[in-house]
Amino acid sequence: MIDYPYPTNFLMPVPANPIAVMCQQLYNSSMTDKVLLKSLFKAVNVYFNYTGSANCLDIDSSATQNLETSAGHINPAPRW
Repeated sequence: MIDYPYPTNFLMPVPANPIAVMCQQLYNSSMTDKVLLKSLFKAVNVYFNYTGSANCLDIDSSATQNLETSAGHINPAPRW
């Protein structure tokens, strides 16, 4: 949904090609469990804390919370 070749911030600030950046964190299939868990955390941070400004990740918050409320102002498509 937001895998663009340039940085964006309309949902959350992410780098260019965020999926590739996330996958780079998980490149080695022979990682130990501890290293894999740390790498997974780094991959998740590409979306949830790319800027590094969050002190912790709030798993109860929604990055798209404003999208649902703003969509209510759009007129529905005509029905045939």
